[in-house]
Amino acid sequence: MTRVPLNLVGWLDGLDTPIILNATSNTSAWQTAYYDSGYNTGPYSVSADWSVDSSAISASPDGLHTTTVTADEPGNGCVSGNMGSQERYAWDGRDCYDLNFSEPIGDTGCTQVASVKIYLNGSTNVTDTTQNVIVGQQINLSIHVDGTTITPDHIQWSVPGNRIANYAASATSGTVTRLLNLQTSSLTFYWVDGGEARQVQMSCRIAGAQFDKIATFNVKRPTAQIMTTTGTPDVFTPSHGGLQGLLSLAYGEPSPGTPGIKFTKSVSFPQGFSGDIEWLQVVDQTTRTRTTNADVVEQRQGSGLLDIFYFYPSDTNGTQDSPGVSLTTAYKAISVNDNFIMYLMFVPTGTSGTPIYVPLRQVTWSWSGSAFRVGSSNNWVRNAVSNTANPQDADVTDCPQWSANLSSIDYH
Repeated sequence: MTRVPLNLVGWLDGLDTPIILNATSNTSAWQTAYYDSGYNTGPYSVSADWSVDSSAISASPDGLHTTTVTADEPGNGCVSGNMGSQERYAWDGRDCYDLNFSEPIGDTGCTQVASVKIYLNGSTNVTDTTQNVIVGQQINLSIHVDGTTITPDHIQWSVPGNRIANYAASATSGTVTRLLNLQTSSLTFYWVDGGEARQVQMSCRIAGAQFDKIATFNVKRPTAQIMTTTGTPDVFTPSHGGLQGLLSLAYGEPSPGTPGIKFTKSVSFPQGFSGDIEWLQVVDQTTRTRTTNADVVEQRQGSGLLDIFYFYPSDTNGTQDSPGVSLTTAYKAISVNDNFIMYLMFVPTGTSGTPIYVPLRQVTWSWSGSAFRVGSSNNWVRNAVSNTANPQDADVTDCPQWSANLSSIDYH
């Protein structure tokens, strides 16, 4: 019989923290024997009676060296392994003697059960669901963590389709902010184009545990069409509009005259959604040249400009444009070359957050003309004119941008 008292120490290993909800982690029971002389043996495997202290986890099987801990619900939980007991002895310098009590042998390991979800607008769990949204609607997604206070890291979002962070437009500028930062715990963006079954994916880690989540979106978009009717540029005196009563080189005149170009629309909203429609026109490029009586050539030139109005004047039937320039005795030659893009814009109503206008259709059109004055009176002759006759519309999924207003440029 040894004359050195024995002390058995039990411990557990292998329990992960946190454990992903519905996932498992194994833990095993071990013992090491320590002697007062400083000698020890182990560790060696032992069986244990397994128990848990919380509904967050469960452990099975019981009575073996290793048990499997299952994460049942978010929260904290501890698993205990009871490895028996040991009688306590002491050494008096000559003999070992019984202290007449025993101590339990065992250990407890604690963990957290973590659940990660994708939330829409901070309150709606959209993980593994399909949501119907519409272009121009503000989409605010965030990571929601249950069961642990550990902050997620290694965040990565994946958002398919043409999506942007923001679109800010006014009479002086129209600017798109690209969605570039996809490594944040919350993500705000807008879809500009439509598409069914778009899967937004989010991955992150919590204390090294990997979480991968998906939310699916049907991105609805109104169907639309723009129809056009065009006139012919000429030298004449308009009876309506800003050039009324002035001899002009013009592309038609506003209603009730015959416009240079008239736009009408047809729009159908997806079921369950509503919105407002506006017209917006951008000057893609313009060059206007005039020659004074002293043969001084003056030119007004620009590109990427808003055509005066945000938004373009319209009625229930559509909108129109009749650009032109007045002809006076101060000049002896004038030429115009204008290129425009007319957009049909949509903004949803009745959705959460702050919506933005997005384009549905566009029409690219142009007109040009030149005239010269004959003699000293205000007698002008048309030289050459051209225009895009009844231009066709086209789909567009890029928001129009501009850096200035047409009214800000002048002749030089």
